[in-house]
Amino acid sequence: MESEKREFESRVYAFLAWIMSVLGAVLAILIKKEDGFVKFHAVQSVVFFLLSVTVFAMFEVLSEIPYIGLLFELCESLWGLLTILVMIIAGLKAYQGEKIRVPVVYGIAVSLGLL
Repeated sequence: MESEKREFESRVYAFLAWIMSVLGAVLAILIKKEDGFVKFHAVQSVVFFLLSVTVFAMFEVLSEIPYIGLLFELCESLWGLLTILVMIIAGLKAYQGEKIRVPVVYGIAVSLGLL
């Protein structure tokens, strides 16, 4: 019974790390310091957030270019939708107890020594 409760808590904190982005990830890491499952998802969530903000800023700057700026504005909107979709799917997978490796994000986290 205690093991099931602990597993449920881990899944909830991993879910919150994705859904609440950086705030949820930091809180999850602070509260569940020794939980490898929570850390796995929280670190990926933070890396994903930083990557997403960087790409979003890049599209924002490029959208100021005359004539082709509209194309980058469209890309910016699509990136925003993709970001939300990834966060929801990753959060749901975390809640189901799965350790998913988000492409690119997982590689960055590993190369930085965070995972």
